[in-house]
Amino acid sequence: MMRTLRPENVAAGSFQQLGYEYQAPATWGFLEWIRKECITDNVDKLLFVSRDGYALERLASRYFTEKLPSFSYFMGSRIAFNLSLMDEENFSQNLPFLMSGSDGLSPGELLERIGVEPPAESVMVSAGVAPDLVIAPENYEIVEKFLIALRAEILKVCQRNRRGLFIYLHSLGIKEGDTVAMVDVGWSGTTQEAFIHTVKKFMNINVIGYYFCIANTFERKRRTPHQIMKAFIDNDTTSPDLVDRIYENRVAIELFFSAPHNTVIGYKPVKGGVYPVTDPGRTKSKDHNLINAQLTEGVDRFCDDFLTMVARLQVNLTPMQLAEPLISLTTKDDWRKNHLFMQIENFDSWGSTRNKVVKFQDYFKNHPQC
Repeated sequence: MMRTLRPENVAAGSFQQLGYEYQAPATWGFLEWIRKECITDNVDKLLFVSRDGYALERLASRYFTEKLPSFSYFMGSRIAFNLSLMDEENFSQNLPFLMSGSDGLSPGELLERIGVEPPAESVMVSAGVAPDLVIAPENYEIVEKFLIALRAEILKVCQRNRRGLFIYLHSLGIKEGDTVAMVDVGWSGTTQEAFIHTVKKFMNINVIGYYFCIANTFERKRRTPHQIMKAFIDNDTTSPDLVDRIYENRVAIELFFSAPHNTVIGYKPVKGGVYPVTDPGRTKSKDHNLINAQLTEGVDRFCDDFLTMVARLQVNLTPMQLAEPLISLTTKDDWRKNHLFMQIENFDSWGSTRNKVVKFQDYFKNHPQC
């Protein structure tokens, strides 16, 4: 039935067409799955975590307000939550997080991406690193010593983020004992784990993770006994082989579940509330906001056509049937040759650097777990 729905006035081979044919039905199907899970889990507050939750919350606000519990677009990320978690006691064990995906960056860029202003070049030299150093495995030890030397400045930012997160959660109406569901694309529960460990420092809530797909990674398997993670697509709903293929092509799915704003890396309390601290990256993402706007245009046109079709034909498609076009697209290698994907640059702000331009295809071989 999905194959009979075709876009009108949408240019072939455009991002609008990708939004119409792949992003929109998968987003709608995922929301339907979330709706059912919220009933089962008696969820008090639903959080669509940025940036993955942007398209989901947008559709939810337009079409699912009466079908879902209280929900919000939640400005956060694994970076923001991990930084909020860091304190004097666990600083050393979080050095691998600070160093992750840092190959090719300079020491100053390593600080920029966590919201810490780099010190003067003379200070960096006195700390044992050259400002123009390019981080690589052979100098990890030097860079780690540099981070340790700046521990006090880093922990100031972490403390500010933790306080800001506390204020933010209260502003959303989340209270002790609530069951809170976090919506994320996937893949291994890293964001949820950091959120749980941070929040338990100041609030007792039940946290459930709702994922588009959770993968068969070691990290996911390690977390499964300790946190509740439910997935639209996992080994229980499809074959492990299909899950593995989706995970291998996850960067394409993440493009569809993105947002026209920078990555949130922390929180800054201000008079009367808190505002998110974001990271624009070291190099500008090529046309990212324009691409996102075009995808969104395709999503809007699909929703209008889809609701008209459902009313006319009285059909009832399952969430998995709606997601099938996106799953089919991203589990085949053809999408990797699509010129639309190939024109994307500097998609990931965490690993971005002024030292080089990162093409979309560069993420295929080395993409961080989420």
